[in-house]
Amino acid sequence: MKAFSMVELMEIHAKNINKWCMLIHTNWKDGKEIYKAAPYLKKLYSNYLTIPQDIILTFDTEKEMEECFNQTVGSKGPTKFNSYTGKCRVNALTCSNTGELLNENN
Repeated sequence: MKAFSMVELMEIHAKNINKWCMLIHTNWKDGKEIYKAAPYLKKLYSNYLTIPQDIILTFDTEKEMEECFNQTVGSKGPTKFNSYTGKCRVNALTCSNTGELLNENN
């Protein structure tokens, strides 16, 4: 038997499919605030009630991944690309297409 964390799964997944990835985590379920903290989620989930707590997003390019990462408001608060100042926070961790961990926003 073997157990994997979400981070380990993302590393394996990224390497196996040769895609850039970002793991996001949130436990925020109060209204549409999550769309303000991570606006790209609106494209994936039309109803905020269906957004899972942990999500691994895959990207074709590093640039695309970095654009979403830069829009993600984590525990450090607003970013250069997202001025949202509400209470919702989305933790993000990025990974290269070779499975190497890159950036974390908290």
